[in-house]
Amino acid sequence: MPFAGAAQSAGDAASRILGPISSRLGRRGTRIVKWIGIVVFTLLAFLFAFQATFPVDRLRDYAIEQLSANWDVTISSVDRGIIPGNLTLNGITLRSRPTKAEEPVTVIVIKEADVKAGLLPLLKMRLSFDLDLTIGSPKGYGHIIGNITLPKFGKAGINLDLVGEDLPGESLPLKSQVGLPIVGKLNFAIDLDLPTAKNKMGRSSTDWTKADGSLDLSCTNCTLGDGHTKLKPLLKNKSQQVMVGDGIDFGEVHIASLSAHAVFTAAVGDPDAHSSGYKPGKFDITKFELKSPDGEVHIDYTMTMATTIDESIVAGCLRFKGDESLLKKDEGKKTYAAISTTGAELRSDGLFHIKLTDRFKDMKRLNMDCGPNSPGSKIGNGEDFSPGHGSGIMTRPSITPSIPPPTTTPPPPPPANPPQPEAREVKEAREAKEAKDREPSSAPSDGGPISPEGSSANAGAPSPGGASEPPHEPSR
Repeated sequence: MPFAGAAQSAGDAASRILGPISSRLGRRGTRIVKWIGIVVFTLLAFLFAFQATFPVDRLRDYAIEQLSANWDVTISSVDRGIIPGNLTLNGITLRSRPTKAEEPVTVIVIKEADVKAGLLPLLKMRLSFDLDLTIGSPKGYGHIIGNITLPKFGKAGINLDLVGEDLPGESLPLKSQVGLPIVGKLNFAIDLDLPTAKNKMGRSSTDWTKADGSLDLSCTNCTLGDGHTKLKPLLKNKSQQVMVGDGIDFGEVHIASLSAHAVFTAAVGDPDAHSSGYKPGKFDITKFELKSPDGEVHIDYTMTMATTIDESIVAGCLRFKGDESLLKKDEGKKTYAAISTTGAELRSDGLFHIKLTDRFKDMKRLNMDCGPNSPGSKIGNGEDFSPGHGSGIMTRPSITPSIPPPTTTPPPPPPANPPQPEAREVKEAREAKEAKDREPSSAPSDGGPISPEGSSANAGAPSPGGASEPPHEPSR
């Protein structure tokens, strides 16, 4: 039997190789190595069997279900890799669901997504995935590579470490945020830790006050606008939104270079303790450099983070202007007009100013002087939401309407010289003196002197048959 002979030959070869090793390890060492080999072999067999039988269709349905809250998701197919934990998702399309009629639809196309699940992190109760996404269209593809880690199987938050290279701007969800498509290649980097915490309802959710990390964005030789897409700003005032109508003719703004850097700083301390050492979480754009032949833009932006990002307090300033060289072309005239008719006024620095304020979900864009050179500026953008002028303690803005105090009739003014009460002794002495003066005196025989009033001294005597008049008390 040829197979029996081959098996015998393989056994003899193994004995010749392992014989010297067994003699060195001894009988006990050989047993230990044998059992270790059995465990490793069993584990590898389990992993490969699990990879071969993994329900990839159920994984696809689960991913669609998780994203279906805000997106319409389609995934063409899921392929298994040879190495355990490796999967490839093909033909992924994400289409946003606008909540308002005027909101644009965002479409993200991912040609393929290679996912590699880490096995060793499972021993530390961590789900770790290495990603390589190919995004774009046949006109051009970019890549997003990096790692996503879920500590405690997602119960402790999420850690993102992603880098995007040569990404087509029109394939990213930027139009819904900016209002215009960005044409060109974009690069970004995200290094962010987002922990979770239980809210008052006992549910776990992302705690944005504890967010820690940084964001970077850069672009070279890209364009804001494609020449035919109209600018459709999202306005909270319905009458203003109606006036915008189908949009504003914008044209294009060429960007020679763009470099931006933003930082999340986690909160320190407990806000409920009301300690002076508490510092709220912050989001700050620390760098924004834009070079363009068509104008200039400056952004000052900071956000005091709340537990939910929608409740975070925004303080920012947008300063911009269009270059007069745009007026030399017909397309440029539309762009110059759109930039100059935003409703913002031209300020002393030669730029239009738009002040950003209020909560993130209700962010207001106000025609106000702002920026680092604004009069009364305290933190670089004319805003100060802390009671201690930068003490870092955030207070909730009051929403109680101011009620004017009731009007009351003022009391009449006091008399110019009010009578002063007399002392008891003074009063008694004055009354005794007045009574003595009223006593009758004996008239002289010769008629006596005449009183100053022109009557005789005895004129004050009582008339015959009549009682004397009582003394007249002075008015007090």
